[in-house]
Amino acid sequence: MKKKKWDVFISHASEDKDDIVDKLVALLEYFNIKTWYDRDILSIGDNLSKSIDIGLSESKYGVVILSENFIKKGWTEYEFRSLDLFDNHIKPLDFQSL
Repeated sequence: MKKKKWDVFISHASEDKDDIVDKLVALLEYFNIKTWYDRDILSIGDNLSKSIDIGLSESKYGVVILSENFIKKGWTEYEFRSLDLFDNHIKPLDFQSL
């Protein structure tokens, strides 16, 4: 089996970056968990869907931040469905109940 570049792909709504995602990524990285996080990976001019597909295909796990913001977005469904297509193990995190 091919070794993956990242341990975790973070799927989230941009509105959740400051309150949830940045803190989660910092915690994961503290424990040396290699994380694909758009803020750290993407650059201006990158093809978004291609970059996401690469991130998904090169990650062992997909962490989905299930928030009201995530559910309201249309494109988040693409990431969620793609996690399954790339055979990532999906770990949904529901921050509404915290």
